[in-house]
Order: sequence, then structure tokens, then C-alpha cells
Amino acid sequence: MARPAEWLGRSEAAELHLISHQPVGRLHSQIETGVASVAAKRNGREQAKLNPRDAASRGIADGQTIRIWNTRGACLATATVTEAVRPGVLVLPTGAWFTPRDENGLEVAGNPNVLTLDIGTSQFGQGCSAHTCLVRAEPHIADQRDAFDEYQDKLVALATA
Repeated sequence: MARPAEWLGRSEAAELHLISHQPVGRLHSQIETGVASVAAKRNGREQAKLNPRDAASRGIADGQTIRIWNTRGACLATATVTEAVRPGVLVLPTGAWFTPRDENGLEVAGNPNVLTLDIGTSQFGQGCSAHTCLVRAEPHIADQRDAFDEYQDKLVALATA
């Protein structure tokens, strides 16, 4: 029987199983800055939902900016602590506009693509395998800047270059 490349059955104690779903308020990254998409965010970032037990064991509070990472990359999101998510799982929607920091590559909008394996689902389909991987999460207090402010700065820099 084939098993996923990464799953909780072969994880370390601190790892969470990342599930990425289609976002509420937009299709993939289309209309990212639209009213419905912005309303689904907190502090200009995607909401990363996790179970209260997992949040408490990591010192994460509801509404706090968190860093989600693994060996492939790291992104920021806003924690939403909820019983609706199973222990050991972190849920982060797909489609946030890719917004890396130039100085360290940290993705600040909550784009899970920086965390997932870059492989197709099969030789036949070559679809995205972005719905599953293992990650770690921790509070992030270094920079609370809204991701939309960073989008705007990048657009202004491009327009004036």
C-alpha cells in the first residue's frame, strides 16, 4: 500500500500535519485583494487553524502571528485556535499571493506553497500535491507588519523603478 511522503505516522512529536484547502472568498489566488478574500484574513494574513492543545503546547494564542516552517521554507499566518481542527493538524488555505521577504525569504502572507513538496501527484496526472506535508509552528513576534502593506510597497517600488 502506498503511503504519503509525509504523514503523522512518521512524524516527530513537534510536527503538525498541514492540510491546505481552497480558501473562502476567492478561487485559488484570484481576487486576493477583493472584499471577501480580505474579510477571511486576520492581520492581512491567512488564518492558520489549529487545535487548542497544539496551540497551548507551543505557546500560541488565538490571533497571534505564527511562523510555520519545515526544511523547505517558512511562512507567517495568523493563528485561529479552534476545536474544529483535530489535534496534530494545522489547516492553512491555499492561494495567498507569494510575498517573500528579500532579506531572508520568509513568506509573510501565509502561502503554503513554500512548505509543500514540489512533486506531482502521479506520473499520469501531475496535479498539485499541496494538500499535505509536515510542519512546525511557533509564535512570531519579530514583525507584525500587515502583508498587504508589503504588497503595496512592492508595487510602488516596481512602478517607480
